[in-house]
Amino acid sequence: MEFTLSRVCMGVCGLIVLATVMLPVTGMFEDSSDADIQSLTNDTGRMLETFERSGADAMTISLRDILPNHSCSMRMERGMMIIAENEKEYRTSAPWTVETERISTKT
Repeated sequence: MEFTLSRVCMGVCGLIVLATVMLPVTGMFEDSSDADIQSLTNDTGRMLETFERSGADAMTISLRDILPNHSCSMRMERGMMIIAENEKEYRTSAPWTVETERISTKT
């Protein structure tokens, strides 16, 4: 009986330690994902700025290659380029003024 109780107690303590360790680790991965998408937004904004300075008339962008997944969308509003994923939005400045243009990977 004592052996069984000690094993149950050890199992409960192990679960408590596991839960304590997993909370900060999960937060680190979420922060990393946010930083990655913000970096993607900034890099895409710089690409569009380079296009604006080039003087070219048109550019075709494959958003399937740029956006990380199908739940993401990209839009441009009044000097801002915004990449949205689920409920979060990541913004960067854009070199032009557009009323509203919504671009999405959804077909």
